Amino acid sequence: MSGIQEEKPIWYKRLKLEIEDVRKFKGPYVNPYIRLGAYVLITFLTGCIYWGWNGIQELLYKGGSFADLCNGQSDISFITIGNEQYIDCGLRKSEINNLYTIAFTSHFVFSLVGGVLLDIVGPKIVFLGSQVINLTTWLLIFSIPKNKSVLIAGFFIIGLTAESSYVPLLTVSRYFPKNNSFIMTLLGSVRSLSFFVPMILSEIFKTNFFKPESLFKIGIIYAVFGNGLAMLLGGYLLQWKFEVKETMPQKSVELDVLDEAEISSFTSDELIKMLNPENFKKKCLLSRMKDLIVSGFKHPQLLEFVLFLISSTLFLTGYGFVNKAQREIFVTSDGKSAVDLFKYFNILTFLPAPLMGMMIDKIGPAYVIFILQFSGFLFYFLITFDFYATKVLACFCYIIAGSISVSSIYCYLNKRFSHKRFGTLMGIVFVSIGAISLTNIPLYDLAVINLKHKAPFNFRPIEIGLAVYMAVAFSIMIYLATNAKRKQPQHIQIESGSFCV
Repeated sequence: MSGIQEEKPIWYKRLKLEIEDVRKFKGPYVNPYIRLGAYVLITFLTGCIYWGWNGIQELLYKGGSFADLCNGQSDISFITIGNEQYIDCGLRKSEINNLYTIAFTSHFVFSLVGGVLLDIVGPKIVFLGSQVINLTTWLLIFSIPKNKSVLIAGFFIIGLTAESSYVPLLTVSRYFPKNNSFIMTLLGSVRSLSFFVPMILSEIFKTNFFKPESLFKIGIIYAVFGNGLAMLLGGYLLQWKFEVKETMPQKSVELDVLDEAEISSFTSDELIKMLNPENFKKKCLLSRMKDLIVSGFKHPQLLEFVLFLISSTLFLTGYGFVNKAQREIFVTSDGKSAVDLFKYFNILTFLPAPLMGMMIDKIGPAYVIFILQFSGFLFYFLITFDFYATKVLACFCYIIAGSISVSSIYCYLNKRFSHKRFGTLMGIVFVSIGAISLTNIPLYDLAVINLKHKAPFNFRPIEIGLAVYMAVAFSIMIYLATNAKRKQPQHIQIESGSFCV
């Protein structure tokens, strides 16, 4: 009957996202779905394009980066890009692919800076500033591709601004209060799609219309349709400060209150001294940091955080090596190569991401991260075999391992630790990942320079070592998943029990 409203099916109710009233936050007041759509487009255009390293490699090879290093080398080979062949050798491989590690390392080491700036100056300025720096840097890289200093500094800066140009967009998850992890992983999956951008630019540059010396034209195209469009959208939609609007007219006072888990780590004498009113007057930033460090070392979740730190660092260090070594590790001794297949699989990592986000909301982050890391272990296990079929199977494992490789860190810290310490904990994890990822430079050089006489098996020792990385990582996550089931974090117990009457 027309007068009776038809009940929505169960699947529709489960898929429908609950949205917050936009006027709860500062303007501009835009429908959350429209805002999300705009942020998705921005993320696709500028999310983390250097991770689409296959396309960047082709741009640099045709542009002539480090080609002079092959003069007089005994291991000269040729790489086909489009219809042309370009010279290659161990030294050139090393210099080009180590640029990826430079960007990867600065990406994680300096991610804390982006978080601090976000708190101090707000999403709009951080985003626009990062986009301007990004735009300028890509133009320099594409305009002077044969200058080593420009390339090293350029990719360092690209990594430096990778998170600060992306993290402001995560504020959109606040408009979907019951689906935060899903929205974060949705943007994370679109970030994987941004790996497709260098491939598009590479396909354009491969055509005979563009000569090797005209790489700067590709830079101009990306500056206009990539960073330029992102700046227009983000400049309008992002807030100067992302804050919940005041509901009471009187001014609020922010107190730096320790949570119960931190309080329990102090003795009664220490607490009496801390609560002395005179101490609040004298307390400086240095002493507050000292108190924070002391409470951190006494915190009941210290072991959990350290184990998560080790697990995440090993996993992402091994994950980061794949991109820089893809042109070597996917080749078999009979000349077959899965490299061209892998570059599409690298983009397809976006597919499982939304499902992974929903699983995190349902069963918790530890189990999902275990799935990622076990897939990473299977990748390295399969890639060590000298068969084309196992190389292809490894690509399928990579789709799972790379689906929410970075977003999973956000989700774990968001679910398991106090929100007050989220930025600090995230910064510590990312600095660790960035620092240890530097070891990928000597590992890669060991294979392409010191062990080049063993090609195509020169990467096997490194592959076995990285498989061990993954095994240790997922073993730790098994423990953390089991522990999470038995023991709920203290701050969650407080939040769930504080308002019971």
